[in-house]
Amino acid sequence: EDAEAGILNGQTGITLTYYETQTDADNAVNEIVSPYVNTSNAQTIFVRAENDATGCFNTVTVTLRVDPVPSPEPNPTQIDVCDDDNDGYAEFDLEQRTLEITNNEPNVVISYHETQTDAETGVNPIVGLY
Repeated sequence: EDAEAGILNGQTGITLTYYETQTDADNAVNEIVSPYVNTSNAQTIFVRAENDATGCFNTVTVTLRVDPVPSPEPNPTQIDVCDDDNDGYAEFDLEQRTLEITNNEPNVVISYHETQTDAETGVNPIVGLY
């Protein structure tokens, strides 16, 4: 059902039903229902869009894709720097732990933030030295 708004594009009076094959969608048999557990990754689902008044129908496809959740290193190695001028402040290169945090998983993007809220919303990333 997550794809319904995109399929209907504002149209009303249309019933959507879901099938594993084009033949099933064409014949309105073996309807699948939600919640649905995919049988492969990626999987094409066939959607039958039927006009409630006329019974006329068309079909479209929706691709179900399950992306893995990244599994970052929960306890990366601490970053230590020397306070050369004894003022209690130093610059840190946070990106030196990026590979360790990503566990070398491909296609994972890391950003650094000062607050949990900023991290969760993806705003105000720390860029460069901190």
